[in-house]
Amino acid sequence: MGYGPIAHGNDIGGSLRFPAYACGAATVKPGLGRVPAYNPSAAVERGMLAQVMSVQGVICREVRDVAIFDEYYRYFKPFEGIELLKTIADRNRFIRAWTTFLADYPLVLTPFLPAPIFTWNRDEQGAEGVREVLGSALYSYAMNFMGLPAAVVPADENGGQPVGVQIVGRRFREDMILDAAEAVERAGGVMAERLWRRGP
Repeated sequence: MGYGPIAHGNDIGGSLRFPAYACGAATVKPGLGRVPAYNPSAAVERGMLAQVMSVQGVICREVRDVAIFDEYYRYFKPFEGIELLKTIADRNRFIRAWTTFLADYPLVLTPFLPAPIFTWNRDEQGAEGVREVLGSALYSYAMNFMGLPAAVVPADENGGQPVGVQIVGRRFREDMILDAAEAVERAGGVMAERLWRRGP
């Protein structure tokens, strides 16, 4: 990040927020349905997981600008039959609980990861690497699972690596989330500028 002021990405479990978190950049994962996701060249509709979790967004230097798939499938086995129906019911229960909670508390500050960012290409270093990356992403993919918007913004550094926080909000209230992200950024400064000053 840093070669351009804005980058496009999509997020099904953290693919906007992981790069922002690791590079000291800022992003917001829009709520499900906020940004249209239609590919006219696709021969078939996207699968259920992509339909209910994938969103389009951007990664920027600052708030104001805002392949080991076999192992992934082993780690996240697809639900089928009754198990799939129960999971869809659970999703509705979680969405209802979060929506009720957000009615009283419109913004929720969470860690993005429960530990500092993992090493470069960790998810390509065998099954253990995949488990470490995916296992640490609970706060990330949980928001996708429920279709809630969430921003990641750098808050500080730890051992020379950026550390960010995640701000979760109500559906279609990305404006509130971005306001809160700007407040965090004002307090800590623009991380990309800090990292550039440090040099390679």
